[in-house]
Amino acid sequence: MNTPKRVVLRFHVQHELEEAAINERYFALYDHADYKNDFFSHLMAPNEPYKMHIVLDLNCKAHPVMAMST
Repeated sequence: MNTPKRVVLRFHVQHELEEAAINERYFALYDHADYKNDFFSHLMAPNEPYKMHIVLDLNCKAHPVMAMST
């Protein structure tokens, strides 16, 4: 069974509207095919003028509650 994971992707703010493409590229590069149908993507507002973040919660449907301390 896969354990839940959280991944943070950082990118330039000009790519804000390309969230789906960024996620697809991540899955293609890191071969996380087992998580591809079980993830939730959160687009985070910039805390720096030109950088944004996508937070990917992987395996979140199978494990809806994640213990952040581990």
